[in-house]
Amino acid sequence: SVERDRAEAEAQRAASEAAKAQQVSDYLVSLFRAADPAQAAGQEITAIELVQRGVEQVEGLVDDPMLQVSMFRVLGQVNQALGSYPVANELLARALAILDSSPLPSSPDRAELLADLAVSHFQLGQFKEAEQFNQTALAEMPQDDLLRRAPVLTNLGIVYILTSRYEEAQSLLLQAVQAHQEADPYSPDHATARNALGTLLSRQGRHEEALAMLEEAVALRVNLFGTDHPATSIAVSNLGIALLESGDPAGAEIHLLEALAVDERLLGEDHPSLSILLMQVASAKRGMGEMDEAIDYLNRALAIQRMHFEENHPSIATALSGLGTVYLMSEEWAEAERVLEQAIAIDEVAFGPASREIAINLSQLGTVRLRQGKLDEAETLLQRSHDIAFELFGEQHSLVGRPLRYLAEIYWERGEKALAQEVSHQSLAILTLEYGAEN
Repeated sequence: SVERDRAEAEAQRAASEAAKAQQVSDYLVSLFRAADPAQAAGQEITAIELVQRGVEQVEGLVDDPMLQVSMFRVLGQVNQALGSYPVANELLARALAILDSSPLPSSPDRAELLADLAVSHFQLGQFKEAEQFNQTALAEMPQDDLLRRAPVLTNLGIVYILTSRYEEAQSLLLQAVQAHQEADPYSPDHATARNALGTLLSRQGRHEEALAMLEEAVALRVNLFGTDHPATSIAVSNLGIALLESGDPAGAEIHLLEALAVDERLLGEDHPSLSILLMQVASAKRGMGEMDEAIDYLNRALAIQRMHFEENHPSIATALSGLGTVYLMSEEWAEAERVLEQAIAIDEVAFGPASREIAINLSQLGTVRLRQGKLDEAETLLQRSHDIAFELFGEQHSLVGRPLRYLAEIYWERGEKALAQEVSHQSLAILTLEYGAEN
């Protein structure tokens, strides 16, 4: 019968998957046995060296392409965890190439491998490629397999957050959260989806909703992993950033320093993930007026990023933008101008001409031009910043209110007093609504 054939096929697939899992397990055990001091001839073997040995051995598995695919995928994931993103991307791409050139039937694991490649391109700051791999992975997954699709929906939603496509991000993340809520509410993937949705809400200026969502994500990850785990530190740091974006830099600093201490201890001082936290702590320090400390954190972040990334990586632009803001607040106009122009050039390539990041940097550069007395250039930059933010967020958002504040200054300097007062009142109303009159 059809049912019997289907059952037999499922049984065969399960047996094949179990055999492959055992092969991978046996291979990893033999590989990591090399780290045993009794077999290492007195030499200390680092994790990266061990993984490189694994790559060399896997290259010899030409007679078993499916095991080779599985091993390259595992080693790619290990390199992602170690922060070796270019190597991870190369290994995952090799796994996909072997899988696609194999005469064997297409593997159901192909969609997961595509999703892994989406993550590796995301880590390299290649957001277009990340979007394409996520979309292709979703296309190869059954529409009714919601739990399998949900982590990919989350990852694609995160890509959309960073490329300022907030409505699309919200739609995907709500689907992911709902799928996890119904089927596996206490899973790591559910915590990730809630973490991403909270980040989106914060960027949209919906601060109370964001903080509630992120507090839930932190609680989930603490319950799953404990407090001393990189996944927990990510959730804690995102809660810190939401506090910062809601106007509470001191509260943000507490969470960010807590997360930084965990990551420094667990990941080491040169892991690329650490640079993100360093930039976030710098933002909190800047918000509290501690400019020298902010510069120290940003310079340390840049040093780590330049160890791992090309100069056009979006994370480098974020650090340069942070430095530009600190220099602006310190009235170091030339330094602010230099790094903000670099950040804008990188962001326009990475995100396009109308992203949140561009809006922020244009506003800052416009303020620099204003302080330099270049009113026409300042007006152009500030107006463009306002228009991008208005298109992304609507009228009631701080990124709309901030450039209006400085446009009002320009109009006042030109003697357009009535217009200056009108625009200034608009700015004050927006910023008061977002942060409160006492801020």
